[in-house]
Amino acid sequence: MNWSPQILLVYRTPIISPSYEEITTVLPLELEKPTRKVAALSDVMAYTNRHLLESFCASFRVSEAEANMIFDEFKKFIWLCNARDDQRVSIIDDPICIIDEMWHLFILYTKEYTAFCTKYFGRYCHHVPTTEEERRQLAQKRRAGELSYGDYLRAKRERYSMIYDILGKDTFVRWFLQFPDQYPQEKIAQMRLK
Repeated sequence: MNWSPQILLVYRTPIISPSYEEITTVLPLELEKPTRKVAALSDVMAYTNRHLLESFCASFRVSEAEANMIFDEFKKFIWLCNARDDQRVSIIDDPICIIDEMWHLFILYTKEYTAFCTKYFGRYCHHVPTTEEERRQLAQKRRAGELSYGDYLRAKRERYSMIYDILGKDTFVRWFLQFPDQYPQEKIAQMRLK
């Protein structure tokens, strides 16, 4: 089965803003996206933002070390989304929703976030949540048999394999085995200070 982005949306997905050439040229949606230079993961990981970490600690009941670890995982996630440019890796679902909380806060630092995206990915990385309409369409496809549970599991397995292969076992274990216990939605709500 061919997977469309709409079928693969599980929770949230980043959308990369188009370049000037993409805006001024009308292209069919199926054409390959132009290639762009994405910084090395080590360069992205070297980025720091003390004010963001302080703000995260002030917004959530976490230590500075924990906020720094979550920020590191966010940097891996956004790097992977840009390096692979593949909808399957750009999904934020329940196991890694704490990364999404860091992303929400970072976006509020508009100058720093824009500079970060531009420097490391060559463009602004938009955060676009899955809409209720997209969720309804996905549910309708499931009911109509256009998306079986087996298809869903295959896509999830492919996603997990890519994350494991590219970011390694430690990241995979943290995101999908540790984070679900450490940061379930209910606990994140309890951790919120503001």
